[in-house]
Amino acid sequence: MGKRIKRIGIGAFALVLLALILVFIASTVRWTRDYENLDAPVDAIAIPDSEAAVSRGEHIATTHYCAYCHGDNLAGSFLVDEAALAIIPAPNLTAGAGGVGAANEDEDWIRAIRHGVGHDDRGLIGMPSRVWHQLSDEDLGALIAYLKTIPPVDNELPERRIGPLFRLMLALGQAPPPESSLIAHGTSRPPTPEPGVTTEYGEYLARSCTACHGPDMAGGTTRTLDGELVTALNLTPGGELAGWTEADFITALRTGITPGGRRLSDEMPWTYVGQMTDDELKAVWLYLQSLPAREQGLERTDL
Repeated sequence: MGKRIKRIGIGAFALVLLALILVFIASTVRWTRDYENLDAPVDAIAIPDSEAAVSRGEHIATTHYCAYCHGDNLAGSFLVDEAALAIIPAPNLTAGAGGVGAANEDEDWIRAIRHGVGHDDRGLIGMPSRVWHQLSDEDLGALIAYLKTIPPVDNELPERRIGPLFRLMLALGQAPPPESSLIAHGTSRPPTPEPGVTTEYGEYLARSCTACHGPDMAGGTTRTLDGELVTALNLTPGGELAGWTEADFITALRTGITPGGRRLSDEMPWTYVGQMTDDELKAVWLYLQSLPAREQGLERTDL
């Protein structure tokens, strides 16, 4: 009996060890294929250096919530900091020690923001380039102009590392895809609508909302990088905003409190989006009100 139990134990150990080896091999292949040694076309765009362009770029960086991930001084933070899952920093964007600002050429900024590929050809994780891909050349140029002027901050972050749980997700095909795989590289962008309180300009501004609320703005449930389930609400007239007024909408984004007294989720970067101008928020409101009324989205499948 003792020998039989021992043989069963050895067999079970061998199976577990084999499974671990297979997970390691499969995850390494998937990681290398999807997240390393990537290439992306780089559009040649003009990067202005005027004071007005830098100011415009700062506004874009604020309202497109760059600081939500990279920190208020853009010196970097962590998207995930759990050894069992992964260590995924949001890079220091400044020219200080540990930052990419000193080494990044214009094409590096363009590749990262518009195409989701880092200066070292890594597929960026958590960087919503599929949304920033829609920025006009003028706005992207202004954003880069601003990023090149931010004060240097020394903040050396560790290299990204994946843990056993992330490896298991990779092996099972459940890991978040790199942004570069979600972008139609090489496609042209429509001209930026003339700024103003119009549905067309509101649609352009609201593209940043699609990262969470989906391309149809009906919302849905997503899983964050650290595994938390988060529901983005339906922003069409058939959802959360039903019965709201324009003033309610602006107040909610400025204060974080809905007309019904509910506080907006911390996952919603309202403190940044709410810094749009009154006219910008009115334009976004017009666009959202022009959408067909839809039911609340369920699980997001467009990621």
